[in-house]
Amino acid sequence: MGYRKRQFFSHKSRQKRQPMLNVGRELEFKYDVRAILKRDNIDEKKEAPFIATLFSRGSRMDIPTAEKYVEEKFKEGLFSEDSYEEILKLLKRYRKWR
Repeated sequence: MGYRKRQFFSHKSRQKRQPMLNVGRELEFKYDVRAILKRDNIDEKKEAPFIATLFSRGSRMDIPTAEKYVEEKFKEGLFSEDSYEEILKLLKRYRKWR
């Protein structure tokens, strides 16, 4: 019997790298978002779910999905335009390519 080499697949299907939130900086991100929302006097019952959903979309899906979520909430009138722009800046600052 002849020796058979094992075949390894070197052509793994690679996905494109996407900008996502840095999971290691979760507490810092949430603290910064909360500070922005406090300036607009957002009700805590609306604040906590917004922050949790924003972080989960940014860390599990990608930054553009999280940005769309922020835009939806801005259009609903949850926070001011200044806060909207600051949250978008935070998303860019806390991103990581994965």
